[in-house]
Amino acid sequence: MVYVGLMFECIPNRNWRWETACHLFADTFQELHEFAEKIGLKRGWFQHEKKHLPHYDLTKNKRKLALRYGAIEADRKLEAEYIRKARHDFKS
Repeated sequence: MVYVGLMFECIPNRNWRWETACHLFADTFQELHEFAEKIGLKRGWFQHEKKHLPHYDLTKNKRKLALRYGAIEADRKLEAEYIRKARHDFKS
């Protein structure tokens, strides 16, 4: 399954010029990358840092597109569960 989190405020910088973003994440890397490609995201935008949720950042419009293509809207609780799982997997 592929999920989109809720929009959150962020500070624009040289890598991200928008004031809001959300995360696109999935049960597997394969699902995530295939879905990201389907909605026009570059593989180089994938973020997978130690102890953090493997994800792509989405703009408001890309979030709408992801939902249109079948991503499931995730609340903060579900996203937090995936973050905890990523941290646990990193320790293993």
